[in-house]
Amino acid sequence: MFNNEFEDNNIGNEFTELIARYEAMAHSDERSFFEEEEFEWIIEYYETRNELHKALEAARFGEDQYPFSALFMLKQAELYFEQRDLKRALELLDKAEVLDSADIEIYLLRAEILTYQTHYQGAIRTLEQVEDMAEGVDKEELYLSMAEVYESWEKFEKVFQSLTRVLALNPSNEEALNRIWFCVDMTEKHGESVALHKQLIDKDPYSYLAWYNLGQAYMGLEKYDKAAEAFEYVTLINEDYDMAYRDWGEALIRMQEPEKALEVFEAALRLAEPYEEIYFGMGVCYEKMGKLSKARYYFRKAMHLDPYYDEAMYRIADSFKREGKIPDALQAYKKALKIDEQNVIYLKGFAEMNYLAGQLDEAVVNYRKVIAMQPTVEDHWLTLARYEYEMGAIAQAFATCSEGMDHLPDSDILQMHYAAYALAAGLHNEGLIALGNVLEKRPEWFNKVFEISPALLDDDTVIEAVDQFRQE
Repeated sequence: MFNNEFEDNNIGNEFTELIARYEAMAHSDERSFFEEEEFEWIIEYYETRNELHKALEAARFGEDQYPFSALFMLKQAELYFEQRDLKRALELLDKAEVLDSADIEIYLLRAEILTYQTHYQGAIRTLEQVEDMAEGVDKEELYLSMAEVYESWEKFEKVFQSLTRVLALNPSNEEALNRIWFCVDMTEKHGESVALHKQLIDKDPYSYLAWYNLGQAYMGLEKYDKAAEAFEYVTLINEDYDMAYRDWGEALIRMQEPEKALEVFEAALRLAEPYEEIYFGMGVCYEKMGKLSKARYYFRKAMHLDPYYDEAMYRIADSFKREGKIPDALQAYKKALKIDEQNVIYLKGFAEMNYLAGQLDEAVVNYRKVIAMQPTVEDHWLTLARYEYEMGAIAQAFATCSEGMDHLPDSDILQMHYAAYALAAGLHNEGLIALGNVLEKRPEWFNKVFEISPALLDDDTVIEAVDQFRQE
């Protein structure tokens, strides 16, 4: 408050005199009279200087001069809460409520303290207690406070309801508009969000935040053309809102229009300081245009701004893979995994590069890690078994398929690979039983066993068995 109040030199001089007069009183036995508003300014002065003990002392002086005012008890409660002395803060709020039970700020602070203590139900009951009493701006603050409690409680549908109530009272409430898209994503209420923000835009067509949230909702519904249109409106209303350019560009990428998206990202660079997501978006555009070297240039620029931008490093690795530059791809995948070692996509790509580089042992080890993360993905088991087969570990490939079938007992293709590798390992009885079981359900697959293990074309026993299955 006082930063704006005292920018004028004359007022600034008066404020300096006020602080000097207060401090003279605070360090003597004499008592001077101060207006309530003057005490508020003094308290705020010390708060902004992070001198909380002096702010608390000023609030006590205020209480001494105005013993029937709830204001200075409330200020003390706020300061004790900042110091995490919750017991004293709540006691002071109880006293303040006795003096002024209509002061909404008392209930908002009590709810905040209860939320900090994870007493969420108590916090909501506190706010509901004064819901009928609150009006206008106070009611907006009340519902915003409810949204905060529910967000901490991770009840995101309730967050959405509370913020919707705020916007029903004030369609231009920036805090509610800024916060609502997060709970929309968490609850996947994209359709409800579209309806809500269309109503808000009808009331205020120049609300760039409402347009932005509308665009986000359309993105969630995968209606990228409508999202792009909404984000474009955002930039027309507020050309400095750089996030809209990022999301507009992403929508255009999803629409397979990388050239237009690139123009949007370039416009964003002209208007604001570059940040990593803009460079990343430009890299994706060039990637989709087939200009992989240029794509890598922008992915690297993104990483210069954020060295932990693992997806940018993954894209670099993937571009090297597409160009057949296996050693470069290996190094890039390794760097991506250093940033996020639990990312199954990066690990899978790294294992594939191991395989293409002839590092079969490493490929098998890394694919085992992939399977440990996603044991119910059929393709992982098939790939690992194929790697083992190609490195000559046929019995291990057969065992891998058997293990995979434990996780995926209804997988016909795993059973077919199991049959092929069992036969290749010389386990004819087991292999032929498995092959018969598969061909009974999938008679069109009679040649697949030879596709999996071409060496079986030299095994007369297998050829005869397949012919017999085909005749049956």
